[in-house]
Amino acid sequence: MASLARLLRAATIEDHEEILNAANIALKDSPDDASVHRARVVALLKLDRFDDVLRVLDGTSEKMRAACVAERGYALYKGGKLEEARACLPSQLAGAEESLAMSHLVAQVAYRSENFKYAHEIYQHLASRVGQGSLEERDLMINTTAALAQLTWQNRGAADIAVPGKLDTFELAYNAACAAIACGRLPRASSLLERATRLCDSSDLSDSEKQAEMVSIMAQQAYVYSLRGMKAEAWAIYGRLSGAM
Repeated sequence: MASLARLLRAATIEDHEEILNAANIALKDSPDDASVHRARVVALLKLDRFDDVLRVLDGTSEKMRAACVAERGYALYKGGKLEEARACLPSQLAGAEESLAMSHLVAQVAYRSENFKYAHEIYQHLASRVGQGSLEERDLMINTTAALAQLTWQNRGAADIAVPGKLDTFELAYNAACAAIACGRLPRASSLLERATRLCDSSDLSDSEKQAEMVSIMAQQAYVYSLRGMKAEAWAIYGRLSGAM
């Protein structure tokens, strides 16, 4: 899945250790400066110091904690504290006025908590708010199809769910293949996994990144082949997988 971390990385690239040190010094003279507190929290997030984010926020004013709900939620989410993250984030998004970052975060917490229906709804809503052909739209489509695939697995007795959009990235093709497997559409799943393999191979990932992504694609293809009774093809892939791991 594409993550909220992309939004954090989109901010101006700086030396976050330097920003943190400067914020700590500034707070000695201006302990109530909300902008300095926020800079300190964001620097800690970008340094992956999530426990420190929670400690810092617990030691600030109620007003500051209220202003940093998304930052606290993200730190809890990254620390694997999903129940606490859900408790501190909005239970339902209010609509267009919600920030993109907050909506992403609520969706990711819902996904990790296996509330795939809600995650899928949020990603669809977000996709309607970004520009067509943008990087954000591509990431949201990947997240949407991932949630859709998981939702299909949860409702395997239901009718097939159409996967939206063009399958022009290996992530999209792979997610669509997983949904097809859940629906029992095995020939389609094989075809989509073959497409995912080609797209991954032609992507701009490094060789090591491609190899890591191929493991999941190949494992699913071997599984599909075995379900289809294509034992030789399945064992051939299992052999390649054992050599690659």
